[in-house]
Amino acid sequence: KLKIIPRQKSYFHNAPGKGLPLGNLSSQFFANIYLHELDWFVKHKLP
Repeated sequence: KLKIIPRQKSYFHNAPGKGLPLGNLSSQFFANIYLHELDWFVKHKLP
């Protein structure tokens, strides 16, 4: 089924050393760090 997706649009065929794999733990970790302040502001400061 994945063979119908063009290689340049696939997340599974990255050049070595390019980008992070989709769903990588580091992506989730950095999102938590960077978005924590925004989340707190929305919960506590906005009416």
